[in-house]
Amino acid sequence: LGGYQDAGNYESARGEVVDTGYTSQRHALAAAYKHGAGVWEFEAGTHRARDVGTPTLPMDMVKDDADRVRLAFRGDTPLGRLEAGVYRHEIDHVMDNYSLRPLVGPARMVAPSTSDDTGLTLGLARAAGSGTLKLGFEAHLNDFNVYQQNLTNPALPKQDMFRDAERNRTGVYGEWEGALAQDLRLNAGLRGEIVRMDAGDIVDAFAAAAADRATFNALDHKRRDSNLDATLALTYALQPRVSLEGALTRKTRSPSILERYLYTPTGASAGQADGRTYWGNLDLEPEVAHGVNLGIKARGDGVRTSASVFWQDVRDFIQGQPVARLDASGLPVLQYVNVDARLWGAEASLSQTIGALELGVWASFTRGENTDTGDNLYRIAPLRGGVSADYRMQAWRIGGEWIVSARKDDVAAYNGEPETPGYGVLNLHAGYTPMKNLKLVAGIDNVFDKLYYDPLAGVNRVAGGAATVGGIMPAMGRSAYVKLDWTY
Repeated sequence: LGGYQDAGNYESARGEVVDTGYTSQRHALAAAYKHGAGVWEFEAGTHRARDVGTPTLPMDMVKDDADRVRLAFRGDTPLGRLEAGVYRHEIDHVMDNYSLRPLVGPARMVAPSTSDDTGLTLGLARAAGSGTLKLGFEAHLNDFNVYQQNLTNPALPKQDMFRDAERNRTGVYGEWEGALAQDLRLNAGLRGEIVRMDAGDIVDAFAAAAADRATFNALDHKRRDSNLDATLALTYALQPRVSLEGALTRKTRSPSILERYLYTPTGASAGQADGRTYWGNLDLEPEVAHGVNLGIKARGDGVRTSASVFWQDVRDFIQGQPVARLDASGLPVLQYVNVDARLWGAEASLSQTIGALELGVWASFTRGENTDTGDNLYRIAPLRGGVSADYRMQAWRIGGEWIVSARKDDVAAYNGEPETPGYGVLNLHAGYTPMKNLKLVAGIDNVFDKLYYDPLAGVNRVAGGAATVGGIMPAMGRSAYVKLDWTY
């Protein structure tokens, strides 16, 4: 299998959004061999990307070469159903701040990096009582190296960002799912994981980072986290077509390499894409979230509906916090710290089929709060929803959806998150299937060319075009597409 994509800058309703084009191709070869009661699988693949504009980050991805290989086995054994696999993934990645955008700052900067992953999965499933017991082991080993080079002044040394950094996870899990009674089902699971992290001393550094290098190198970089996840979920059939669901969960996340080992403040932000400067913290603890989920599902003649609510308390949530140090823009540097946080929300959906017409409506809402300071968590979606209609007639399908969002004014003060106005966007589509293996689909998104801002989008850093520097990226304007699927 294979694929190729090439895209220029996209257009918003206000005009061209610069630095958003890309070229990408993916190719893979997969094979399977059935032997006895099992199947051996082999897959090898490549990914090549060039000139990928990322205007919400300080640099663009001008090169990304990835190669992967995987060998797996699935089959029945005397102990149960066995699934096992090993894989290797290697990435050669280069970012810079000058190839695709106007020069940002006084220097042309380039940042090559490598990331290598090796993994092993082993799972066994077998009947146990009135259900199925699953046991497994997983290992994921990652090595990561990044440096920056000032090309404007080649006499300057390169600057190590992460040298010989590694994040290695090993875990075991057990899960049982089955019927406790005729109308009651249980899913219970435990997962224990050890995360070992380390990073080498910083050797090469710019003069401005010399003090940070000395402080970082004087510390022990090895860290070991012992994490425990748990799930206890019950499903009760209140009536033949109505079920109640409830779950208690505990989820744990260890800090990333960037969050722990970013030894000097930079624009790298672990995906925050908020235009701010961040700094790592060796003293970070893993995030631990305890949650409750309650829901109901019902179905009838042509009707399906569901609703759920959730509540989650997070101990040691990781986010930036302003410190007494300014970045190049004169704003406080944000250092990763642990805080306590709370997230809660609800979602609901309803669909109704009337002959050849299917109608639907949905809504979701989430709130996130830093309970230490009373601030809002960053990039939490406001109340959103939509209505849809689809009409099916023989080989034809015609429909549309109206997506709406409330104004986002519960914003995070710590990083100056911008507010976004509410919006409504209409999308239309049509499909034609003249035969089983042939399908034609066409559509228009954002029919009225609405200027709107997705509240989960990042902050633009690139001058020029329709996007304001420091503002949320505008969404794509009116766009039309045609797609033909043929299967042989």
